[in-house]
Amino acid sequence: MIINMIELMHLIKKRQADKPYIAQPFGSAIKYKRKELGLTLEEASEDICSISYLSKVENNAINPSEEYVEKFKDRFKLNDAFDYDLDTYKRHLDLIANAAINDLVIDRSYVEYYENRRDYQSVTVTFAFHVLRQDYRKGMDLYHQLVSMISSMPQETFIMSMILTNYLFYYQMNYTDGLRVTSLIEKQEPLSENMTLLIQKWKLKYAFKLKHHHLIYKTYHKYEASLLEKHLFKQLKQLNFEKLVYEAKSFLPNEMKVKVENINSMDVQEKAFIISTCYYHHGDYKKVLDISDKFQLLSNAWKVLHLLILDKMKKSDAIIEMIKNNVNTIDPLLALLVKHVSYKYLKEQNEILDYIKGDILSSKMFTDDHDILTYLMKDCEKILSSFQYYKDAVQTYRFFNRQLSQKI
Repeated sequence: MIINMIELMHLIKKRQADKPYIAQPFGSAIKYKRKELGLTLEEASEDICSISYLSKVENNAINPSEEYVEKFKDRFKLNDAFDYDLDTYKRHLDLIANAAINDLVIDRSYVEYYENRRDYQSVTVTFAFHVLRQDYRKGMDLYHQLVSMISSMPQETFIMSMILTNYLFYYQMNYTDGLRVTSLIEKQEPLSENMTLLIQKWKLKYAFKLKHHHLIYKTYHKYEASLLEKHLFKQLKQLNFEKLVYEAKSFLPNEMKVKVENINSMDVQEKAFIISTCYYHHGDYKKVLDISDKFQLLSNAWKVLHLLILDKMKKSDAIIEMIKNNVNTIDPLLALLVKHVSYKYLKEQNEILDYIKGDILSSKMFTDDHDILTYLMKDCEKILSSFQYYKDAVQTYRFFNRQLSQKI
């Protein structure tokens, strides 16, 4: 399920247009429970208060008196678990930010602390718990709860929730929209040092995938300096790896080999992946295959590269074997390529044409990955030309060129 950008941008703009509320969790909680019980504002406020009063309470514009709190608890079947510890929540937010910076997970006890609650605090912490563990199915379910609370969140929670949403954007290969939201959040105030660091991290991750040269040049050295200053050497190593994969297209293979061999902090398979990527971009597919044969089972990134090389070398038997082994993969990029080669090698001409027109040209196979879009563009053009559908081949080429230019 893809994030609805129209809805998200509308809610963010609405939040910016309204006077920001100083959120009180009780209002968010009763709003959630009212909707869960299927009650309208009129039904929920009956015999307690006016509709406008309840609306203001839900949106945290006012704090209800103790008399109304008890009536609301009874009406919405709330227990007494809403005596919030804001200091603990702020400490949890800091720990979540540190976990995101260091590519770690948070302990389940954080979630258990908010048990039986449905407010911006509990949803934000639970959302963080799942996306940091790369449990994107549960993360997406919680995202829908989170986004409904955007208008009444405190600023710090709003910024953190949007930063955490990057995990979903990145998993869905929706790098353009992820970058759009991240750039918007960068303009928010106040930004803590940790949040600034996370924004730089995500902007670079998107820029590498989109081949956004200007953004990489603009952001890389700032982020690198911040990591050095904080002694975040593991993240610095990962940044260097991603940069070298990005640069693999520009360097000659011999130059790249010399470059990576002098990096002591990088392991053998990381060096092999960079060099293989370099060979791939320079069309030396046999050398890539010799290397990827050894490493293809180590990660989905290796499987993707291996499948691309098998396709370039038209090794149909090996491709069909890979399709069988990865047909139920949950990795979106690998699933996209498995589907593509499945049609290419296992389907009839009319099915392949329907697939290109129905899936490729309608953008059902969603990805913003620059290299994969380039591969699909060239491959679909070649397939259509082989069927003598030259007009469709030209249309496909133009379609992909538009996609690529829009991503940048």
